[in-house]
Amino acid sequence: MPITSFADISLSHIFQELPFLVESGLFVDVSGYGTVADDATVGRISLTVTTYTDVDGNRLTHSRLLRKMMNLPPCILPCAYCVPSKVEVNPPATCPLCLAECPSPHWKKETIVAKLTVMTTGEITVDSPFASQLHAFLAPLIMKQVKRFEERQHDIIRVFEEYEQAKLRKRKSMENMRKITEV
Repeated sequence: MPITSFADISLSHIFQELPFLVESGLFVDVSGYGTVADDATVGRISLTVTTYTDVDGNRLTHSRLLRKMMNLPPCILPCAYCVPSKVEVNPPATCPLCLAECPSPHWKKETIVAKLTVMTTGEITVDSPFASQLHAFLAPLIMKQVKRFEERQHDIIRVFEEYEQAKLRKRKSMENMRKITEV
């Protein structure tokens, strides 16, 4: 059975995996999500995607958070990424790894917003220059949550029906108790 809302799947399980996208050079944060009034669409998720590119065109592919998640020290010191260059062409910036103020950073930071549309079947479409990377990473995670929902849906419905029956029995029992006490 198709999903009808984000409440049917656990977005937190998907979002907690986002730091691992750093391995492909993408720093991704969720900037918002919402439902859509469309029968085939569950909703849209906005992702803020940041890349850090050095002068050679290489992307930064590790982060303090990812290192911490792997039980490693937050940063290798001294940080090789923020070693100042001899020519000061850029304004001072905070290093994305060691968080030190770098007087002449030799990286370029770019940020875009990616739109992720989730269909009721669990399929996704991504509107972003990084669509292929985001789709390859997020599609299996979302499909896993949809399959989990489909497997547990019958149990969820059964538990809800049992709860409603228990509530009805309790209400009848309370009514019977009132009748007995009134007499």
